Amino acid sequence: MKIIFKSFLIFNIFLLGISFNAKAKCAFNCKKIEMKFKIDDINFPKYFFAKKINPQCKMIGKNHVLQFKDKDSNKFLREFVNYNWTEDHDKRSDSLYVFLEEISDRLNLIYGATINSMINNTYEEEAILGGEILTLWAESNVMMDTINTPEIMALKKGTPGRRCYDGVGNVKAKCTWHTAQEAARYSGQFFINAILLKEKLSPAQIKIINTYIQNLYTRHVSTWAKKRKGKIGFYQMADGGISVLAYAHWMNDKKIAKEEFSIGFNEINSVWYNDGYINNNSFRGVKDIFYHTLGLNNALGYMALAQEWDVKIPSKIQEKINNSVLVHKLGVEDLEKYRKRKFDGYLGNATFDKKHAREHTHHEATFIDWLELNYTNINDVKFLDKDAMWHYRKGRKFTDRMLGFNPKCIKK
Repeated sequence: MKIIFKSFLIFNIFLLGISFNAKAKCAFNCKKIEMKFKIDDINFPKYFFAKKINPQCKMIGKNHVLQFKDKDSNKFLREFVNYNWTEDHDKRSDSLYVFLEEISDRLNLIYGATINSMINNTYEEEAILGGEILTLWAESNVMMDTINTPEIMALKKGTPGRRCYDGVGNVKAKCTWHTAQEAARYSGQFFINAILLKEKLSPAQIKIINTYIQNLYTRHVSTWAKKRKGKIGFYQMADGGISVLAYAHWMNDKKIAKEEFSIGFNEINSVWYNDGYINNNSFRGVKDIFYHTLGLNNALGYMALAQEWDVKIPSKIQEKINNSVLVHKLGVEDLEKYRKRKFDGYLGNATFDKKHAREHTHHEATFIDWLELNYTNINDVKFLDKDAMWHYRKGRKFTDRMLGFNPKCIKK
């Protein structure tokens, strides 16, 4: 057994016997982690997230057939050029709930159809059709008119949406940050899909898509990723780090990749406490374990990428994420005990209203059990058998929209 009584006892001594300075960026050690690898040590995996595709990871669509040649699926993808994310967000979303399925369902469909075609040996035909979709979106400049981070920062203080929850836990408040966040996520996942389809893109298509990718990176990805400095919490696409890596892969730029891994792992070190709790995520009121597992899932996905890119994961990071899995376990098995951990940091983005409770593992952390088994020192995730709501809400999701890929498609 990798998890033994002694390690769990030490963890509980941390939890119950020590009071941390929660306003600090990390529990004990904020010293910058020096990444001990050279640019030439990095190897871009053929499929971005994997050197080889696991042939057992064939996916089944929930709302659409995962084939570009399917008439309804193709129509659904093409109609995206008529979609206005800002308008939709302003009508339906607020600080608590974000309705982004019009975006994520299409990105997931492209990803699932492409990976399935590789497994089914239909890539030659399907990838050509997939490339047409990407080219159409690029020519239409999808998402380029969406607000970005600098533009939000330039809004006058007090402007509705400038602060999620109005900074005081108001769940109905407008949250413009979600608009920019999802534009950045869309961009990174577009990059990943472009990498997967690149082999069958024509020179003309590559030129169009390359220009679009560079514009998306400049407007949405780089500006969102820069926002990480000195921030709290850890969220989608590893706070934009996965999107930066996707851009580095597309551009074949190892310098960008090296810089990103240094920034990304130092952010994890800064935001995670030594005992495995996450500054902000792990304490967000009645959605605390929900957001803890969102952060944990993204860190695990980032570590999975590092391994596939032949980047050594710093031991300090590995220790913190190992402990974070123990925190996850505690939250599932004994939420009351989980909540005894003291925290006096920022919680203006939290709700304590029981009617908004999400006291379970995040349902978009679809494969967190697999990630925990493969990238930490845990070898038993049976505790998740007790998390009935996670099993129910993740349902038939076939990929991970927080990461932009299905980690189970990595051939181990």
